[in-house]
Amino acid sequence: MPLHERSFKLQVWGADLFLLEKWDMSSSLSDDDQVLQIFSSFTQLPFAQRYAYTQRVKDQGFKEPTDLPQADQDLLSRLRKPEELQAVAGMVWLQTCYEEGSNAAFSAFLGARADKTEFPVFRDARRYNYGGGDGWRRIFTRLPQMLDPYSVSPDWYEDEKKKALEECYEAEQQDTAEVEEQGGDPEEDGTYWMELYSGYHYAAKVGLIFVADEEMVRAAAEDLASAKVLAVWFDEMGRVVRHTRMSADDTWNVEVMETVMCGVLPERGEWMRAEPGEDYDWDGPLGPPSITGQGDDSGEEDSGKEDSGEAD
Repeated sequence: MPLHERSFKLQVWGADLFLLEKWDMSSSLSDDDQVLQIFSSFTQLPFAQRYAYTQRVKDQGFKEPTDLPQADQDLLSRLRKPEELQAVAGMVWLQTCYEEGSNAAFSAFLGARADKTEFPVFRDARRYNYGGGDGWRRIFTRLPQMLDPYSVSPDWYEDEKKKALEECYEAEQQDTAEVEEQGGDPEEDGTYWMELYSGYHYAAKVGLIFVADEEMVRAAAEDLASAKVLAVWFDEMGRVVRHTRMSADDTWNVEVMETVMCGVLPERGEWMRAEPGEDYDWDGPLGPPSITGQGDDSGEEDSGKEDSGEAD
């Protein structure tokens, strides 16, 4: 579907049912603090447990908030902003820096694109002033549905990752054999592991956040052409799969590739230039040695591909 034809309707999410179920009318917390507390608990649940709520939404036919009982409608409308109810799992923009001049700088960056974004842009100093580092992760307590990989089942998601991993591992073994046949050293002459395991990373990611952080807005204020937004692909638990920095034109290209030219991104520079997140790095708990069972054969010298740490 062309970007200009995309529309976002209010939707009931599994997280909303969890919120309604856990809501304590007698709590001493403010509404907002209790929402954040409940959604924080929700996002820490294993995917399979969260999916049970997604399945309940489907089974009960809750497509829009108006499908809920009136009391639940009233509570949900009080607790969640409409724009946060409509956010899809795929892609959003988030401004986390609100120092003087940041709003104008971010607006200028968005205006420098080939076309305006059709994806939600979250910019509110009262709600999203998350600062630097990994503060952007707090958006998941506002938009927990972003961790729902397109409403697919946990089994399907894990099967797709497993299949992609097996294909990547086979490609690595073949690459190693070919290099050794030619008398080369796989460590020095083989294909870079991030390229070999691109398919696995792509299967693991469930969404993308463009983060207008301090580095980006300050650069945009000084020299718009040099400004690059932090782009983070994350998995079903909010862990960073890959991250990089993109120019305004790069972000437009990625949006088109992810919505119109599905499946093309893994072959493009925007994806291939990205660094792995800490968990998905070579030596991480979700890195190739750990998940393929080859960890004992892959020592520190094998990694040689350290993560930059920017989005970890």
